[in-house]
Amino acid sequence: MGVHAAGLLLLAYAQNMAMVISFAVLHGIAWGVRGPLMQALRADYFGTASFGTIMGWSSLVVMAGMSIGPIFAGWMADQPGSYTAGFAVLSAAALFGSVFFVLQKPGFLTGKLSCQKGA
Repeated sequence: MGVHAAGLLLLAYAQNMAMVISFAVLHGIAWGVRGPLMQALRADYFGTASFGTIMGWSSLVVMAGMSIGPIFAGWMADQPGSYTAGFAVLSAAALFGSVFFVLQKPGFLTGKLSCQKGA
């Protein structure tokens, strides 16, 4: 999410095509890493017994954000006539989400991680 935040800020304040291409590269890398990383984190944090439930609730939140985000950015663009404010706010939201991953205490995980079985 931190890379998403950086990419969105770059796009919000882009002055030339090189900055837009840099955003596209960062955004592509972030989304490419996100899928496998989120699956692994869900399995490690909540275990395989609850994986389907956690996946369903997570998908609900992600889809809500993906539905509301473009509408919000469009509404923000209609106000001052620029997408800068909307992308800056969405970048701040992504950065805010990243903080939760960074601040998560190691004791949150109970028992062995699934990748540590037999170790």
